[in-house]
Amino acid sequence: MTPEEAQALLGGASQIDAAAGQEQAAAGGMASGMVLVERQNAALEWLFVPELLAMLITTALPETEPMYTAEKNLAVAEKLAIVAEKRGWNVGSTPEIALGIAAVGFMAPAYMAYQHRKALAELRQKEKDAGRPLGAADGS
Repeated sequence: MTPEEAQALLGGASQIDAAAGQEQAAAGGMASGMVLVERQNAALEWLFVPELLAMLITTALPETEPMYTAEKNLAVAEKLAIVAEKRGWNVGSTPEIALGIAAVGFMAPAYMAYQHRKALAELRQKEKDAGRPLGAADGS
């Protein structure tokens, strides 16, 4: 083999190595892309949890609504999906989470009624302290 032939052979081998490296990088990129898609799908499956909690919270405290954006709900769902994967949970087989959410939803009307009664009692007490009957016009 002449030095020129050896050099050509080495050049061809380098090209083969470079092409194989590119294929491996592309396959690795596809694999990481697949993991990303799987994580996004898992987050979408768990998105109902932060959305429901946000709905309950903003019903009780309407002034908090601007803080519960779709992006923030999705960020919480992504974290929840990671924990769910670690613990082996899935949406259909995790009755404890469903029970917790249902219990909060079940108690929300009672909490709101309590808050309303408390505010009404405070208003009555203020009017009593001011010497005006409940609902009387201010006179100014």
